Amino acid sequence: MKLRLYIQTTFREIKQSFGRFIAIVLIIFMGVLLFVGIKSVGPDLESSLQQVIDKQSMSDIVVQSTLGFSQQDKEQLESKLKTANIDLAYSFPVIEETKQKNLQIYDIAKKSTQNELLLQEGSLPSNADEIVVDEQLKKEYPLGSVMQLDDDGLVHKEFRVVGYVKSVLFIANAERGVTNIGDGQLHGFAYVTDDAIASDVTSIMYIQFQDLENVDMFSSEYKTKLQSYTKTLDDFLSVRKVERKEELQQDAYTTIQENETKLNEQQQELDNAKTQVSTGLSTIQNQKVNLDTQKQEVQGQIQNLQDQKATVLQQKAQIEAQYGADVANAQFEQPLQQIENGLQQANAGLVQIESGQQELVKQEATLLKTQATLLENQTKIDEAKVEIEQAKSDIASMHEATYITNQRKDLPGFSEYTSLSDRIDAIANAFPIFFFAIAILITFTTITRMIEENRKEIGTLKALGYHNGEIAIKYVLYALIASSIGIGTGVLVGTKLLPALVFTMLQSQYIIPTYETHYWSIPILIATGLSLASTLCSTAYVLVKDVREKPTVLLQPKAPKSGKRILLERFSILWSRLSFQMKVTFRNMFRYKGRSILTISGIAGCCGLMVTGFGLMSSIGAPATLQFDELQKSDAIITMESDVDQSILDQVATFITKDPKVKQVLEVYSEQVTFSGSDVSKQNASLYVLNTNTTYTEFFDLRDSSKQLSLAEDGVIISDRLAQIFDVQVGDQIEMANAQGDVYTLKVKGIAENYLGHNVYVSSTYYENVTEKAVHDNTFLVKTDHMNSRAEQDLREALMKKEGVQNVTYMSTQKDKQAKLVDSLSPVVIIIILLSGTLAFVVLYNLTNINISERERELATLKVLGFHSEEVTMHIVRENIFFTIIGIVIGFGVGYVLTWFILAMASSDLAVFPVVIKGYAYAIAAALTIAFTLIVTCITHVKLKHIHMIEALKSVD
Repeated sequence: MKLRLYIQTTFREIKQSFGRFIAIVLIIFMGVLLFVGIKSVGPDLESSLQQVIDKQSMSDIVVQSTLGFSQQDKEQLESKLKTANIDLAYSFPVIEETKQKNLQIYDIAKKSTQNELLLQEGSLPSNADEIVVDEQLKKEYPLGSVMQLDDDGLVHKEFRVVGYVKSVLFIANAERGVTNIGDGQLHGFAYVTDDAIASDVTSIMYIQFQDLENVDMFSSEYKTKLQSYTKTLDDFLSVRKVERKEELQQDAYTTIQENETKLNEQQQELDNAKTQVSTGLSTIQNQKVNLDTQKQEVQGQIQNLQDQKATVLQQKAQIEAQYGADVANAQFEQPLQQIENGLQQANAGLVQIESGQQELVKQEATLLKTQATLLENQTKIDEAKVEIEQAKSDIASMHEATYITNQRKDLPGFSEYTSLSDRIDAIANAFPIFFFAIAILITFTTITRMIEENRKEIGTLKALGYHNGEIAIKYVLYALIASSIGIGTGVLVGTKLLPALVFTMLQSQYIIPTYETHYWSIPILIATGLSLASTLCSTAYVLVKDVREKPTVLLQPKAPKSGKRILLERFSILWSRLSFQMKVTFRNMFRYKGRSILTISGIAGCCGLMVTGFGLMSSIGAPATLQFDELQKSDAIITMESDVDQSILDQVATFITKDPKVKQVLEVYSEQVTFSGSDVSKQNASLYVLNTNTTYTEFFDLRDSSKQLSLAEDGVIISDRLAQIFDVQVGDQIEMANAQGDVYTLKVKGIAENYLGHNVYVSSTYYENVTEKAVHDNTFLVKTDHMNSRAEQDLREALMKKEGVQNVTYMSTQKDKQAKLVDSLSPVVIIIILLSGTLAFVVLYNLTNINISERERELATLKVLGFHSEEVTMHIVRENIFFTIIGIVIGFGVGYVLTWFILAMASSDLAVFPVVIKGYAYAIAAALTIAFTLIVTCITHVKLKHIHMIEALKSVD
């Protein structure tokens, strides 16, 4: 009965000290809320993405090939990857002519169950002339509008938009990747039916593993198994790239041989026809000559006959004049008749000859026309022969197949999403712990003060015969109730509200429709353990110390701390100039060192948390700014095709330099290289081969933390993160492999500052010595005046039309990506800043409250002695002002160190985050801390005005 009644006093204690009880609950609540909430955001983001992946049956690996895939590829790979489901599909880039958008076209494979689309509006295509497009292009292509897609890979050129979709291959709404057409940037994607595809060669392979179907893609089990499968796949493809080339070459040669046979047959037929025409023309020519000869002979006969006729007529006239007409007619009638008959025959022969000549002309014209046709056909055959020879040359020089193997994490948007999750986890690994440390400190102080206030009650109970355990129950129960309420509400709000709030702010950036929240056991257990430790351990610590004392000691008031000279008094020149109030303030601060240190620590911690929050916002966006404004000072990178010759390079260089926006151009050789080691993961890097005679220093600021670096003729300069990963120093050697697999050993002559990715800088002389290859520039680094996005796009489009240009990359794009990462983390940082500010207010209020309760008799005495309420308040406020100033100054240092620690944890192999805390961060943190101090001062003043002097002076403590 007595124990039950004693326990009831616990609830009476809660009621009487409700403000203190709420303060303990609130501090634990905020600590648990932030710890559990932030620690849950990363796993919840991953879980929500995993839900979409599972629902849409996303592929584990996506492989693209420059030479396409055959059924043999699928069958052989399925025999090697026993648990794999493999689907072959079509995918290729195309420019939509109406809006000039670069789109990636996919087909909706009828038999495939992988990468199912998320239909947002309309319907999926059912006819060959229908299409669904990326939802992000909804404004550009309304439902029912017609898209112009002129590509050999499509059956139709016009497609009607019937719906809008999202795809798990593109989880980030703002990220679509790059392409090799147009301006080099992919603007969206679209899906058509199989019937709309004109090609019979698939170009993309989707692979899904049955044993990974229910495995979290972020787990180590998934990553380990997938890495093993990827290695098997890469080994297979490394062999297939040659085989695939040979297969296509063989097929092409077979086709060429068939065409050559047909062409030879056509040539033979043409030659025969040409011979026939030539023979016909020759025969006609001979016939024409014969007819001309005959015509001349007949014309000669006619002339002779006409001459004979004239002679006969002349003779007839003479005879007729001598002998009369009768005699003349009788004598010349028969000769004249013979001549006339001869003329008639000759004229008839002449007519026949001329008719024959006309017929020969017609036949000749026909043969000439036929000959012209044959010549045209010969020209076509000759062109076909040239094309066949060119085809043979192209086939002979065909490159091996290039396979691009992408795991889920390599697809557009995934790296940003996983990076966001990793960054939040990094924040969660440091920030909430520090936050919790402050909460524990304040909770410990509050519990300690509560027990010390009840010393007399504890002494009375011991005198009445209560055991130590029975006495402790009340305080343990008090701490347990406060902790339980704080833990319960903190876990609930931290699990359900904080992650959901973060997701609401991020939802528009990703395709994830719903956000899953889960109760993650490890953060909850850690938060519970820390909360209980802060309350129960502090309770046990003070109780053990007090209950060991005798009742007589506990019933007496605790002896006040003795006054003594403080360090400041030794400086008499300064001490003598201080007012009485200031001397009292300093003596109290040094007299209660524990409370002073505790208050300063609490303020410094809260101020440091706010500085850290603002510092994270500045620092996360800093790598892109430092990398592309200070270290790599080019505004654009123009990448040329690998086999481009110098004349084309010169043409592109001329075109670039003529642009009025271009200020400076540097030609370099660049390529992607790989570094690997036994204990570290493979690292990709950009290699820049620079001519030391050029103005490369205008484009690259090669420096370390202490000095500028220069290219050497006997070594390379590598980025600091690369050196750190492989544990190399200046003078060491490191192995590098190029895209062809050739491995070279390089000597490290310098280690340069770098923030994004890995870069290697080498002089052309050293590169040629090491590789035994001549350097041929393939990249233009360009510095321009300020260009808006429209101007950048115009220049990119113009360059992409130039022969040999492979891609154009602007540094502004990289900066935009980094800005989006900052925007993604902003919700978390803002929440942390708000909670830090709230904690600062609670800390100040609680510690001030404890300070007042400890010194209530002292303050009441001052009021009895005639001090005004404002003077009594200033007695406390002056101490708070000093505590606040000292706490703010220390908090600046704490904030810097905490920011550095979080960024060090958040940095990855490819991204290093420098500590960048701007002046406004310190100013806002200090201003908020001061503002909270002023608010607490007002509350304190009201409370001090209502101190009951008589009751306070009657108390024994």
